[in-house]
Parts: sequence; C-alpha cells; structure tokens
Amino acid sequence: SPKTGKFMSSSAGSRLIGNLLIRAEIYDNTSHSLRKTFAHRCYVEHSIGLVELQRLLNHSSPTTTAKIYVGDLTPNISRVMESISF
Repeated sequence: SPKTGKFMSSSAGSRLIGNLLIRAEIYDNTSHSLRKTFAHRCYVEHSIGLVELQRLLNHSSPTTTAKIYVGDLTPNISRVMESISF
C-alpha cells in the first residue's frame, strides 16, 4: 500500500484487480486467470526459468508452478529444439 509501505494482502489484491476488470468492462476474467496468463507468458514468451517463476509467484516448489501455471511445456521444448543447428 502506498499509504503504509506494506505489501497488499492477496484478498485485497484480488479485490483491486476485480474492480479494475469491472471498470474496464471485462467480465470473463478473474485475478487468478490474469496471474496464470502472466506466468505462462513469462515462461513461454520471455524464457523466465521455472525456479525464477516459482519465486516470483511465491510458490513453495517449482512443481506447483509447473503443474498449475506453466501447463504444457511442449512449446518451449519445440522452440529450443528448432533453434539448435547441427
């Protein structure tokens, strides 16, 4: 919070994002779907490593991040394999 200098609670963050989505007239999303999209794009499009993403999302293990937020790793694997020249 700018007033207190402390971090916002997850429920306050969800409420804030929900209100912003309503103001933007976006009704088909939630703060969690935005978080998942952010995480997936960081991983797939910007090549942020799984451990770094785990820390960013404050997960206790990379397994949680991989299962819930990253999803199918095939796009990254395919991209890496295509970039290798022999």
